[in-house]
Amino acid sequence: MGTIRRGTAFLLVLAVLTGFCLPAAADTAATAPGLTAGVYDGYLYRNSFLDIGFRVRDWHCYDSAELAAYNQLTAVLLPEDIGELVRQKQSLVLMCADSPDGLASVNIAATYVPGFGAAAEELGMQTVAEMSLDSVRNVQKSLGRPDVSVSVVSDRISGETFWGYQVSFTYMGMQFYQRQILLAADDYSVALTATALSAGETMEMIGRFYRISGEREFAPFSPELRPGDIVSYGRYDQDGDRDNGKEEIEWTVLDVQEDRALLLSVHTLDAVTYNGNDRYDENLTWETCALRGWLNSTFLTEAFSPDEEAAVICADVPNSPSQGNPEWDTDGGNDTQDRAFALSVAESEQFFADDAARLCSPTDRALARNAFANSLGNGSWWLRSPGGYQYCAAMIGPGGNLVSMSTDNGGVGVRPAIWVPLGS
Repeated sequence: MGTIRRGTAFLLVLAVLTGFCLPAAADTAATAPGLTAGVYDGYLYRNSFLDIGFRVRDWHCYDSAELAAYNQLTAVLLPEDIGELVRQKQSLVLMCADSPDGLASVNIAATYVPGFGAAAEELGMQTVAEMSLDSVRNVQKSLGRPDVSVSVVSDRISGETFWGYQVSFTYMGMQFYQRQILLAADDYSVALTATALSAGETMEMIGRFYRISGEREFAPFSPELRPGDIVSYGRYDQDGDRDNGKEEIEWTVLDVQEDRALLLSVHTLDAVTYNGNDRYDENLTWETCALRGWLNSTFLTEAFSPDEEAAVICADVPNSPSQGNPEWDTDGGNDTQDRAFALSVAESEQFFADDAARLCSPTDRALARNAFANSLGNGSWWLRSPGGYQYCAAMIGPGGNLVSMSTDNGGVGVRPAIWVPLGS
């Protein structure tokens, strides 16, 4: 039996494998052909057989031996009829990943049901989800969750609507949430389930799901780009309405070099603190701040397809004293290598002629997440340089001026900067 890392058995008990209990469209006695484990290649967790995947970073993605052990435990813990399907290898978890703290997980399970795809197309996945609601609730209760709440919901991902379930329950004194979407893949019913301590986090995790064949491919930018040009690249929720999908991100071209261009988002796309709730970190630098981690993980994953993200250049980002405000005796720290970053004080002066040129409005999403905007609609945005004290960070204020701000301020917006390659 393969090894199971610490915390896996705990997460297994939390998993809702409703892919195992969808209404059968036909007899499932035949052996399921073709079910294969997912493959992790650095930050993409793919299953080519089902043409689906999930984007994770710094999570533990299960290899084939761990998945085999996971499924053996599943057969024991789930009700006998579902466990038997697992033992017959007609229902299997094909992909599973869990967070470093062991309190969040995602898994993709498939059940062999000949004719399911055609039946689901005829009925519609909303109807399938509604028909399965009682079964899902019963499986949850069989796992020892008498207080479980289950409702049918829909999610809009990359312009496509998916139906599934929102689940909440108490386990070991903690409130857990799950978000699940259901899919049909030929003769397979497929369920993708995300588990976390907040409903919002499960929705964000589900948003990292993608269809391999349907992802946007990267097309190199024109070598004719010039500073001041506006281009579109990637997609991010900007109107605050998840149901209508993500909107294209507009970028202004700041600099053009021989083989690459520097882009800065036209609007502040989100509101994120510079360093979480840690307000007085005397050793804080761009290298160690939470904003850098968010930009190079969550933002990249949410904004770009795998091909688009892979094309973003991992650039050298200088943080020497010359990049900061010479009137502030603070340390910018080590130089870094980043795919996404905030501008420095020096760059905000180099690429903008005056305060008026630095004015920037937040998106509706950023406003909904507490970004500040003045009566003219202008907001503030983080720079990567330190502020007047080491535990502060520089930002551009609503008037376009340079300001030193406490790093736990959640009303400051984020204008990501990225380098992208130019075509020949």
